[in-house]
Amino acid sequence: MKLTGSELQQLQQAMMSAFPTRAALEQFALFQLGENLNAIAGGDTLGDLVFSFMRWTVATGRIEEVIREAQAANPGNPDLHAFAQQILAKTNRQARRDDSIAGKLAAGDHVPVSRSSPPDPEAVDNQQKLLATHRQTLAFLLQQRAAYGSASAPVSILNGVLEARRGIERCKAVLRSWGLAAEDDPSDSDELDVQ
Repeated sequence: MKLTGSELQQLQQAMMSAFPTRAALEQFALFQLGENLNAIAGGDTLGDLVFSFMRWTVATGRIEEVIREAQAANPGNPDLHAFAQQILAKTNRQARRDDSIAGKLAAGDHVPVSRSSPPDPEAVDNQQKLLATHRQTLAFLLQQRAAYGSASAPVSILNGVLEARRGIERCKAVLRSWGLAAEDDPSDSDELDVQ
């Protein structure tokens, strides 16, 4: 699913309305998406944090999942409900168009087929920014781990390191699947870390 800039802005506002605190958004990310918010997004204000989260959502192709899970987590929020209904209508129109094409194919009618194209530059840029964000998060967490000493670092730091490295691997895999270079960094993996 691809959203316009205006739709992304509406989703950002709806998410801020549905999850009005950092803690609420952290719980949503962990409980509904299985993601550590601190490993995938950052920001000093709620608006910055949600914006960073939206960039991650676009870069990982999880927009539809985030909308669906957010509405399930907070079904009474009118902003989120209105946005979900708007997007659902758009998705239904697309599904009807796809059904129409499938019907033409079944009937033997000619349907023009578009060649697969490389990802759009915005998606590539988002994925590269997400990779850089994961690496920045990892660098910070590795400094924290070193300050405590690997053996006595808090579990939250150790888990954050693992989550950041998983995020880095996901980003590199996406970029490589698009035929793009994704350089390995020595800190991307650590044979001493337990998986």
